[in-house]
Order: sequence, then structure tokens, then C-alpha cells
Amino acid sequence: MARFARTHAISAIAIVLALLLALASLLAPVLAPYDPSSQDLLLGLTGPSPEHLFGTDQLGRDILSRLLWAGRYSLGATAVVQVFSMVLGTTIGILAGYMRGWGGYLWMRLIDLFMALPSLVLSMAIIGALGPGLDKLTLALTISWWPSYARLAMSKVLTVKTADYVVAAETLGAGQSHIMFRHILPSLAGPLAILLSLDGGGVILSIAGLGFLGLGIQPPTPEWGSMLVAARPFMDLAPHLVLAPGLAILIMVFGFNSLAEGLEQWLSPWM
Repeated sequence: MARFARTHAISAIAIVLALLLALASLLAPVLAPYDPSSQDLLLGLTGPSPEHLFGTDQLGRDILSRLLWAGRYSLGATAVVQVFSMVLGTTIGILAGYMRGWGGYLWMRLIDLFMALPSLVLSMAIIGALGPGLDKLTLALTISWWPSYARLAMSKVLTVKTADYVVAAETLGAGQSHIMFRHILPSLAGPLAILLSLDGGGVILSIAGLGFLGLGIQPPTPEWGSMLVAARPFMDLAPHLVLAPGLAILIMVFGFNSLAEGLEQWLSPWM
């Protein structure tokens, strides 16, 4: 990782900035100077100042406070989506790759079916059926994102299930579940870590995109995508309304992608 930081200085800076933004968002109850929903119409569209470092929005709400709280919700939803997607997708992928006969074939076809559906369109359809909200958003994105983990797990299992240590375990009479989750699952740790980092930016973009369309986290709860859409009518008068959430999304996506690149270089000798 030190060599990566030396040879990819911009990516290393992006990772540090993303970590700092994630930490600040996690500490939003402590660091946010104001209540993110507190309004003062007399201060509407005020530019950056010592009292409001990032200015205020059209309702006089402090942008820095809303930015931090929005990061807390967006990153929390991202973590939940990725954890559930990884667990579900990895389990299905291992079953599809290791099981023989019709069982493995049916799991493979299920993965192919979901891989054929555009993730954002599928998420919009699910939210359209269930209604917007944080819980529906995480459910929709989990259903949309698990196939990438399943495909990765399946391809890795197809590679290692004929390895000597797996054949030896089968010869000694080990059960299928023991082989799949004791011998094969550890070999997925490196690729899964890289995919988690790479998908983090995609999930954040999906949350922001759905929020921009009004299908994500609902007002008055702050969210980066909804902050962007609320700022559109005031871009000429107060460009700082767009700048703050836009930069936050850019930093997090670039940071996740850079982290995935760094992990790939670091873990490649062991994969």
C-alpha cells in the first residue's frame, strides 16, 4: 500500500479525503454545528461565512450540517446494502459453483436472470411498487446488487473446487457445507474485499440518483441526491448549494474506486 501511495498520489489523497468525510459523517451528531432541519428564512441562500462555513440553502438551513447528516444516512445505507448483498450473493454463488446437477444449474440461471436486469431500473421498479423510504431503498438496492457478488463467488468456486485441498477434503468424507464454507469461502476474501470497495462508489451513486429522482430518502431527511435536486432552481443565485453535495459524492466515489485499485495491487500476489 505504501508503494501505491507513492506511485498514485492523487488516488491516495482521494482515499484519505473519503475516509475523513466518512468519519465526519459518522460523527455528525457531534460535528454538525446546527440542526440539519432547522430553518431561518431570513438567512436563505446566504453564501459561505464564519457562521455557516458552506452557506445556507433556500430555507436557511446550514449546508454543512445537512451535508454531514446526509453522509451519515447515505453511507449507512451503503454499508447495509453491501453487507446484505455480499452475504446473499456469496452464498448463492458458492451454491451455484459447487453444487452439481440441477441444483447448481438452477442457481446459475437465477444469477443470469438478475444479471440481465439493469440494477438501477430494477431498483426503481421495486421502489415504485413499495413506495419511497430508507428501508425500501436498502431493500431495492440489495436485490439489485447481490448478483455481482454471486457471479464473482461462482466463478471463483468453479476455479478452486478441483484444487487438491478440496479434492482431499471430499476424499476424507467432508460434507458439502463444510467444504463450501470452510475450505472454499476463505479463498474469496481477497476478491470480495476488492469488489466491496469497487461497488461502494456505485451504491452511493445509485442512492444519490434515486434521491435525485425523489425515490430515495425522503425530505426533510438530508441526502446528497435530494440536496442536488433542491438546489437546481438556485444554481445561478447560489452555486454553493450544488457544489457541496456534488463534491461529497465525487470524493466518496473516487475514494472507493481508488481503494479498490490499491487493494487489487496489494492482494494480487495472494489471489
